[in-house]
Amino acid sequence: MTGRADIQQFLGLLARNAELIEVCYHDGAVTMTEENAGAIRALRNARVLSTREEGRFGLTRAMREMLDENMQRQQRFAIGGNIGDEINRMEKLLFELEEAASLGKHAEIDTYTSDLCQSLYDIKDLITQDLLQFDQIMSTKFSDVRTTEEKMRQNAHYLERTQRLQQSLEQINRAELHEKFADARTAEAGRVYLVAISRSISGWSASLLANSQVFEQFMFSFRSIEEETRRIRAFTRFLKEGGQSRLVEALDKSETCPALRRVSDEGGELWPDIFSDRGRQAIGAIAAGLKPVESRKPDERRPGQRSKENAPVSIEEDLAREDLALSVFLSFVSERRATWVSAGAWAEASHGVPRAIFLEHVLTWADLERDETEFDVRYSEDALTPRRSANLVIGDIEICQAA
Repeated sequence: MTGRADIQQFLGLLARNAELIEVCYHDGAVTMTEENAGAIRALRNARVLSTREEGRFGLTRAMREMLDENMQRQQRFAIGGNIGDEINRMEKLLFELEEAASLGKHAEIDTYTSDLCQSLYDIKDLITQDLLQFDQIMSTKFSDVRTTEEKMRQNAHYLERTQRLQQSLEQINRAELHEKFADARTAEAGRVYLVAISRSISGWSASLLANSQVFEQFMFSFRSIEEETRRIRAFTRFLKEGGQSRLVEALDKSETCPALRRVSDEGGELWPDIFSDRGRQAIGAIAAGLKPVESRKPDERRPGQRSKENAPVSIEEDLAREDLALSVFLSFVSERRATWVSAGAWAEASHGVPRAIFLEHVLTWADLERDETEFDVRYSEDALTPRRSANLVIGDIEICQAA
């Protein structure tokens, strides 16, 4: 598919779901239902929508900025150009919200709360977008760049960006911010901060650390290659500037030096040895496994017969082991009726999926795909987590069949 076709397909997707995008823009977010589930998934795959809490989805920062510019909507605080600017904007909104709550200005409280929650989701989208770009660069290893110097320059640029992103993560994960969002005056914004930022800090930090190590190793490898290349160039320059002639000249003056005997005069063209038995045996050993190159024959098609490219394609979808284990676990919970079942204990007893991986999969299912009318979920905090820890560590998840 060409780039032109990609653009046409994207614009068609926006046109088909214009009403949904308009509702999401004016209301801030939209809830997934059976009617709009397919449209929301398609818009999310196209990076038009991003995940919110409790099965809700909102417009990404880039799409919302485009609509704001078209609608000429003025923001209370100008949207930042990067993650650091957006974090500063978020802290200004938090200060204004605290002041409005202290003075009892209810209208301004709702406005600042809405802007603050949207700013937190913008920060999440910016961090996720940067990490996705870093992962793409790591997988391609600058394959679209030809020269080594340009690869080194781009690698240094992205290494600096990872360091700036690390500073932004430290800024948004301060204990001071955790205390402010834990205040009763910022209850709704604190809930969004916990869901969108606090629970993702550990995963972001791990991914960022891996990217930084890869970028640093990439630079080290290129420095080593550059050093070896410099030596080869120096030796080549030595030979071109008279090194060979000096060796020949020394050979004429000293006939007793064995090392200088290795330099021979320029001879005629060299021909392969195909006459002696030794030469024939060597060529036969090399060419024993070779076969003649066969020309490709195009597939013949009778008149009126459909080509294979237009034939229906059957796709078999392989479910991951976590999805299969989750289905078995939910069936087990349904059989227990009103009994709470521990997902961690079930994973350890089943020996099918590691406990940590299964708990993470159950957490994703509970946040995005769970039907609240069928199952109830409650979370248990890890007992080893310090009381003054900034991050919430989930030790276990319990699920029960809803009444």
